[in-house]
Amino acid sequence: MKHIIGFWLIALAIVFISFSPTADLSAHRSQLKAPTSTIALKKPSFLLKKKPDNRFNDIVLTIMQPDRGGQVRGCLLGMTKKQVQSLEVSAELFSQRDTQLIYNVILEQDTDHIDFADIIYTFNDEDELKSIVVEYYLKLETAASNVYNIHLESFNNRYGQFSGVDANGFALWNATGFRGKAFQVKLKDVSRPGDAGVKIEYSLQ
Repeated sequence: MKHIIGFWLIALAIVFISFSPTADLSAHRSQLKAPTSTIALKKPSFLLKKKPDNRFNDIVLTIMQPDRGGQVRGCLLGMTKKQVQSLEVSAELFSQRDTQLIYNVILEQDTDHIDFADIIYTFNDEDELKSIVVEYYLKLETAASNVYNIHLESFNNRYGQFSGVDANGFALWNATGFRGKAFQVKLKDVSRPGDAGVKIEYSLQ
């Protein structure tokens, strides 16, 4: 009789475990596949560290010249090389190739350092401006941080809240511009110890 009671107690225990939530959850976890490696667009809170210091607005205004319209210094993606050359009159032409123009703007200079920016215009084989890259080279990381935050706030106002961050840490915006052409804007504070800077990329899609 004891053997029969023991058998039924064991059977009831097995049934209880098999239908318990904990056992079911464990079985479910064991069947989950490892996540695939994809680049997820995300919106981390660190992108806008603090309200930008407006004392650095002059740096941004000098380089971008928003009062002239366009995306950068009156220029728009989709323009021809000749159109860009006619608009880019205040910066120094640093380098010129068939499909590229590089201009340089000095912001501030002292005995041991120069704050400056390069503006790089690249054209495709159809003589169409396909990308504009702005690279700030600054002495102080605080200057780079503020220039970055001024641009971040400006782009959010102009193109809407940024859509995510790419694999290289650039904040992204997607928009439509000249002649209905879709383009993307990317922004990153690229500062390293002793080497502060901000990089902006506009590119046709």
